[in-house]
Amino acid sequence: MTKLNDIDLTNNQLEGEIPFLPISLNLLSLSNNSFSGQLRKTYESSYKKKSVRSNNLTGVVVELFPCGLTNLMVLDLSSNNLSGHLPPCWSNISQDVILANNKFSGATPSSFSCSKQLTVVRFNNNNLTGDFPIDLKFCTGLQFLDLGENKYLGGIPDWVGENLHQLTYLRLQSNLLYGNIPSTLTRLEYLQVLDLGNNHLSGPLPSHLDNFTSMGQPFHYQYLDVDFGESLQAMTKSLNLVYDSDNLYYWKSIDLSNNNLTGEIPQNIVSLADLLNLNISHNHLTGEIPFEIGNMTSLESLDLQINNLSGSIPQSMSLLYSLEVLNLSYNNLSGSIPTGHQLQSLDDPSIYSGNPNLCGPPLKMSCKSPKSDDNNDSKSKHAGYRDNWFYLFIEFGFVVGFLVVFFTLLFKRNWRYDYFRMIDSGINMLHVLTALALERWSAERA
Repeated sequence: MTKLNDIDLTNNQLEGEIPFLPISLNLLSLSNNSFSGQLRKTYESSYKKKSVRSNNLTGVVVELFPCGLTNLMVLDLSSNNLSGHLPPCWSNISQDVILANNKFSGATPSSFSCSKQLTVVRFNNNNLTGDFPIDLKFCTGLQFLDLGENKYLGGIPDWVGENLHQLTYLRLQSNLLYGNIPSTLTRLEYLQVLDLGNNHLSGPLPSHLDNFTSMGQPFHYQYLDVDFGESLQAMTKSLNLVYDSDNLYYWKSIDLSNNNLTGEIPQNIVSLADLLNLNISHNHLTGEIPFEIGNMTSLESLDLQINNLSGSIPQSMSLLYSLEVLNLSYNNLSGSIPTGHQLQSLDDPSIYSGNPNLCGPPLKMSCKSPKSDDNNDSKSKHAGYRDNWFYLFIEFGFVVGFLVVFFTLLFKRNWRYDYFRMIDSGINMLHVLTALALERWSAERA
């Protein structure tokens, strides 16, 4: 069948080894079957798209893709049992490289490079080690980067935000990354998914999260016009949700959980009004929950548990009408729990557990507790102290005024004479008025 251009046997129940195939193929897709055995050495120059994902293929592939490969655009070997090091030459793969869910190990080859047209790189769920692949900095057309579930070391380079301006999906979850989250990441205005969870990152959250334009504008979606391989799983709302290339572009999420992040939550995070999932749990964040968090009207899941957050829960949280999952447990929050709207349906007390100073439904502790009575007694005592000081100042003013008058009359003779003359005149007038009143009263009785 030497004139065949395309073979697509996707989504069947085919078994056995992959047979020898025509060398003239442009597209080979054997995905989602049960092929087994070793991947054959099929690297003919005419191949443009090759996908054998989701099979039971084994073996080492490092020698199967030589540096002379020229026309290959898409390579998808994901979800097999392939092992060994990554092939050394990639510069001629011009669109997608998808090797997720295998057993590849070792460092990313130093010769890794890519064209500006490369849009998808997925190495997630392998055993890859070493530093963050530095040659990715030249992949300026990259939209989808997933290096999660590996053993990459070191920090996240600044150039990720400086060079990869088209990034929509960045997932580095479950590695050994450390250091600060670079502020340059906030230059990625098209970014819709940022997943850095379960690493060793430290320092504060980036201060200009409001620069994530796609997360802040409703109905602002960067459509991924690419096939990024098998469906993705995203943990949110306590569930593993599955997304494929048709609906992923609706998903907008930030997951920075299980790190060592410190400092306060930036107030400008509330401008991300189209964000669906925010998870910054299991860190060391301090300060208060942003007062205007109710502006994040699209939030479906909010997880702030196990931090050092303090202060009250903002009343504006009751405006999160889409909220389905909330966890504020094990912080230092205090005061009454807001009521109203969607919060009324979130009646599980464990949402607020580990905050001994919170009160009100759904917790058993009433906000009119003895502790609040003690606070009222304390306020009454303070009010009593203020009243005592007030009367003390009145008495002090009286004494000062008396002394001023006394010493003035003592040293001013003319003033003293006039003062006593005025008193004598007053007494005489009072005596005359009293005598006249008595005489009038006696006449009336007679």
